[in-house]
Amino acid sequence: MTTTNSKDKVRSLVLAALMVFSVVGGSIAFAGAAAAANAPGDNGGVTDNTESVNALSGEETEVADLDFSGDSGEMNNITVNVAGGANSANVNVDDVTDVRVVAYNDSDVLAEASASYATHGTVVDFNGTDADSETNGTVDRVEVYAQLASSATVDGNEDLDASVELQADDGTSSGAIDTLGVQSITTDSSFISGEVEDSNGEPIENAQVEIVNNDNGATVATLTTDANGQFDPSRVRVAPGQNYTVNVDRFGYTTYSQTQFVGSQETVNFPVTLEFNLQPDNVDVQRFDNGEVAGTSSTLLGNNESDNTATYAVVVENTNVENAGTPIDSSEFSIDVDLEFNKTDANVGDFWDNDAINTSTTVTTTERGDIDGDGYSESYVTFNVTADNASADTLANPLTEVGINASNAENNLQDNDATVQYVLEGEEKITGEVVDIDGEGVSDATVWAVYEGSGNQSVAFTENTFVNDDGNAFLVDETNDDGRYAIPGLAGNDTNVTVYVTATNYNRENLTDTSVGQFVAASEFEQTAGPKSETENHDIVVAPVDVTLDYRLNLSAEGEDGNYSDSIAMGISSERDVRVGLDVKAQNEPDSAFTPIENSDLVDSEDVNFSTNNTVIGNVVDDPLTVTESNETTVFQSTRSTGVANLTAEVTNGEDMVFNDTVQIEVYGVGEITGDVVNDKNPADNLPGAKVDLLRVENNGSETLLDTDYTGPQGSYSFTEVRTGETYRLVGTFENETGFNEIYKGSAGTTNADIVIVGVTPDAATFDVSDLSPSNKTVTQGDQIDVSATVTNIGDEQGTQTVELRVDGNTLASQDVQLVGDENVTVTFDDVDTSGLAAGDHTHGVYTEDDDQTGTLTVESSDDDNSNSSIVAEYDANNNGEIDLMELSAAANAYSSGQISLMELSQVAGAYSS
Repeated sequence: MTTTNSKDKVRSLVLAALMVFSVVGGSIAFAGAAAAANAPGDNGGVTDNTESVNALSGEETEVADLDFSGDSGEMNNITVNVAGGANSANVNVDDVTDVRVVAYNDSDVLAEASASYATHGTVVDFNGTDADSETNGTVDRVEVYAQLASSATVDGNEDLDASVELQADDGTSSGAIDTLGVQSITTDSSFISGEVEDSNGEPIENAQVEIVNNDNGATVATLTTDANGQFDPSRVRVAPGQNYTVNVDRFGYTTYSQTQFVGSQETVNFPVTLEFNLQPDNVDVQRFDNGEVAGTSSTLLGNNESDNTATYAVVVENTNVENAGTPIDSSEFSIDVDLEFNKTDANVGDFWDNDAINTSTTVTTTERGDIDGDGYSESYVTFNVTADNASADTLANPLTEVGINASNAENNLQDNDATVQYVLEGEEKITGEVVDIDGEGVSDATVWAVYEGSGNQSVAFTENTFVNDDGNAFLVDETNDDGRYAIPGLAGNDTNVTVYVTATNYNRENLTDTSVGQFVAASEFEQTAGPKSETENHDIVVAPVDVTLDYRLNLSAEGEDGNYSDSIAMGISSERDVRVGLDVKAQNEPDSAFTPIENSDLVDSEDVNFSTNNTVIGNVVDDPLTVTESNETTVFQSTRSTGVANLTAEVTNGEDMVFNDTVQIEVYGVGEITGDVVNDKNPADNLPGAKVDLLRVENNGSETLLDTDYTGPQGSYSFTEVRTGETYRLVGTFENETGFNEIYKGSAGTTNADIVIVGVTPDAATFDVSDLSPSNKTVTQGDQIDVSATVTNIGDEQGTQTVELRVDGNTLASQDVQLVGDENVTVTFDDVDTSGLAAGDHTHGVYTEDDDQTGTLTVESSDDDNSNSSIVAEYDANNNGEIDLMELSAAANAYSSGQISLMELSQVAGAYSS
């Protein structure tokens, strides 16, 4: 909203009408701006490369290809008339739905714009784009495309022969160019359709369909079937008079191939039936726990009890169904699977909790479900393995592993990976003390024993494997305050074991490359002395170590949605947060000892350095970054260059070992999309206040809302910082009606995309008046009052009106007010002087061209009538008790020269008016 306030003091009712003096005005000259470049081809320099083609209805065809390389210039707009050429025939406006224009400079796209084709001679606007500026080079080539309506050729054969005219800001023009080529619209084509179903008549979705022209070997189309099994698209246009082969393939089904001749103006349907033909290709035996598979091995205590069981699942599937893109979500197979224990192992295994010893069995995969959590359903059956045949009498070793073999000969399936481990709990034990080099006991040290030949010697395996009926691990202990430990449950006679110790700040022996998997403070050989014996005083001496730190970094960057990840995209000349997570541990500790740096006793802070393989596109602000707590942040600033960079954060420890992590940052170009929202009239009306949504069209056809704008007084909208290399849909809404424009944003700069909304008309600017203050008021002659009112534009369009303060129908003051649709402003007239108003009631109010609001102003006589009479008498030259026009003019001149006051002039004017 803008207002121009006269701010003149209101003199009197008649003074405002009479004091209009001549103004000797000086002429005002404006220096012109530098002349804009001429329009392309304004000197006749154009090469017409437009080709004559047969154009299929419903498709886009090129109607102009003009080369202005010898006569380039700026293009503000281009007028397109697809029926404007000399060879045009039978072309109606509704034969074309849209026109699209691409402007080039030296083969680079300067700008692209489109418009609905509402009339022959549709104007495509390039105002404000790079085509309308010399900054990025002038326009030296233009291509024009017309989207043909599906209904084209209904009235007969139509021939498009376009004429185009390019115009620049300075008014220069290429003139109407009659293009050489003619585009003949035709529907003389044939079609192939089809549907795919299974042997039960059910539609098959996502079948892959290939249509091949047998006569020339060319692939006409590749497509998939929809949810109804129909070809998508439902009809494929092909050249008539040819032989075509349709090949259909869908994973898990038989293939299809059939050839038919397609005649002129013919639609040939291919009904396709596929037989289900999915076969299993894998059998797998896994431990089954709480409805899910959990590895391939179980551990049972060798206690000779049939109800001591572990549950396994035989899983049968076709592994290809779990590949991305495979359109089958389950493997459903009911087959028999033979199970047996590996005969080369100790003969101690038993299937099923029953009274018999079953070393082999057969199961059938009758169950269905996603038991491995991968999102696909498998066929499976569960079975039990027991300890009924496992005891100290049958187990040769305290830890005996037995393999489980699964097979199906019909489908050549085999799996030998599953095992069951039988363990014994004996009555032997080892005791001792863990001491440092000074002989002091080391408390809270972990001590565990591992049998000779064990494939896994880690403390975690020992704790989870050697567990008795009470659920207690019996080959692991922790030292007490005096450093004492006791390892019970050892079995065997003269059994060889290794005793391992871990203790904080003592773990100097590196066993990370062994099955122990970590640093330990000590590892010592021991041999048990026999049943029920106790090896006394096996003391273990450990020595402290200097601490070398290991680090674990987690580098992430802020994405467009505010979430952090290891791969983001950002616009040029922008900033994003980069977050560093840092954990620390002693090098000789297991990974489980990693602790966030803020909770670590080893270090308070650490410098993190950054590097990138592409500094051209940007870098971090803080390098190095001092990290005192996890998720410390810095900022990555991008330049105006686009590209991809790997940003690496790294920390070096005291032994020059480097620890790092990397994120990938893509910097993309940005530009602007602008346009007008208009109706379908000719000429079109701009639609102010229209809502415009910017949506990105995703690769799968879905749309993502990015931003919303509202058109200004001229119906224009603008979106800045729009990513290039994407397709966008602009949707305009006005009075509950919508229109759209879809564009590809291929380059930086400004792209114009006007939106046409059919069947709407903007309401003209209408200025409504309300809230007059004061409405009714009593004053004394000579009082000054302030008068205000609210003025609202209740229309859609922007408008400017003169808002007037009137008393008894006469204008005392005015202001010029400009308002956009639905905008309002309080208009105030300050210091209104009532000296010139006669005593009595007067109608006062605020008026616009469309509305007014009035009230009553009651004026009471003042006490200075004598002074009024004296000044009036002074200028009553005729001494007739009246003031005429000449006498009022004399008083006005006296006021102008400063001889009398404004109040005195108002009194003379009041006498004249009465």
